[in-house]
Amino acid sequence: MESQISSSLVNYFRRGIYKWKKQFGLRNFPWRNTDNKYEIFIAEFLLRRTQSIMVANFWDEFFGRFPNFDSIREVKEEELEKVLVPLGLSKIRARSLKKLVTEFEGEDLPKTEKDLANLHGVGTYISRMYLQMTSTKRRLVWDSNFIRVYSRFFGVSLNTNKAGIETIEDISSRIIPSRNSKEFILTVLDFSAATCRPQSPLCLECALRNKCKFYQKRD
Repeated sequence: MESQISSSLVNYFRRGIYKWKKQFGLRNFPWRNTDNKYEIFIAEFLLRRTQSIMVANFWDEFFGRFPNFDSIREVKEEELEKVLVPLGLSKIRARSLKKLVTEFEGEDLPKTEKDLANLHGVGTYISRMYLQMTSTKRRLVWDSNFIRVYSRFFGVSLNTNKAGIETIEDISSRIIPSRNSKEFILTVLDFSAATCRPQSPLCLECALRNKCKFYQKRD
């Protein structure tokens, strides 16, 4: 894979992403404007299979009721489920949250990516995104949104089997810069939501279109 992606193409991608950010800016979500690690972690947990705007609208209600991990431990699962109804999948989310908070004590989450990922319902993406949001150290964050953007731009087929994950990790290591990695990752996420959308992408407005394989193949 590395031989197919030149350094100049990587640099073009980065410049295009920053150009897009300069033009459109980033979305203003509460979990992006806090240094409260509990709130950031729970937000990332709730964002799975949920639109960002729904979590943003639910923010005050949830954290007003559950200000810390102990408050989740103390509540009955049935009550937590009722609170989570606006987000959907309330039974699954309530059960997962209740199980998760039993796997560590107090308010201190595990420190390492591996230990975080091993928590119930967390996994690699949430653990990396949480760590990226709470530190300046680069994390190779990716999910289906990143896969879509990378596969379209570079013209490669990406999936989540073992070989596919190795390829995605390789692309991520080359694309995500060491400096300001958090800003870059958030920009790619917002770019994927607003421009490189799953359906009807706005290719004519895209800062990457001149070298995007997907755009070049369009009629």
